[in-house]
Amino acid sequence: EGKQPDKQPGLEGEDQDKAVEDDEQRRHHGLFAIFDGHCGNHAARFAAEKLPFYLMEEYEALERRCSEYLVPAEQKARQILTTAIARLDEDFCHLCQADGREWDCGATALIVLVVGDALVVANVGDSRGVLCKSSSSLVPTVGDAISNMDEEDEEHVAHPEDISPNNGWEVLELDNLMYDSAHDDPAADSDPAPPVYFRSVTPVHSPARPDEKSRIEAANGWITTETEIPIKVQLQRMDFYDPDVVDILKRCFADRLKD
Repeated sequence: EGKQPDKQPGLEGEDQDKAVEDDEQRRHHGLFAIFDGHCGNHAARFAAEKLPFYLMEEYEALERRCSEYLVPAEQKARQILTTAIARLDEDFCHLCQADGREWDCGATALIVLVVGDALVVANVGDSRGVLCKSSSSLVPTVGDAISNMDEEDEEHVAHPEDISPNNGWEVLELDNLMYDSAHDDPAADSDPAPPVYFRSVTPVHSPARPDEKSRIEAANGWITTETEIPIKVQLQRMDFYDPDVVDILKRCFADRLKD
């Protein structure tokens, strides 16, 4: 999460999606991520552009450290994803304050990394994901095997939305030199960087939006103009019979409240 100028008129949260596809048979990996930007898209855009390179750099570093012994693919995926996310957070926070910036934006993240037969899912903030087939959700547990799915099930597994320009996806113009620098031997023949798709999602929530701010202020008990009010006092002012109050609370504390 990071920083971006607040108090700018018309500033809105902006979500970002990113997917990296690798069609080469010798590389069995894939990456999909959704970054939910808040107070602008600076953090989400930074994460979408930098994550593939950070993952490659962490992978190369891990390969050098573990060259003498075998590390399971799932363990590798977990480690490089964890370290790459930590680097994203640290580097963006430094960028927020560099050269006189006073950014106050951030982003939550839902990231899925596939390496061979290993599937690793990471989340930052209040982002969550559901693993599902076309007809029903799945509850993944340690030790689940793909063999549990019969051939008929496999034929019906479908992506909920095609990643293509027809659905609003754009291809990021990434610098191939940055891609090549993540490899140990820059003199060796290098393949072009895999395509990285990017999409800006229509913002759906931001107190800076007039319609959202009006809705929050109309919900009894919510105050958006003062920031130093203790949460206890704020809670005492709320009308819990107001549907908007209940809805906002559910969105803010979705991981702690039940219907």
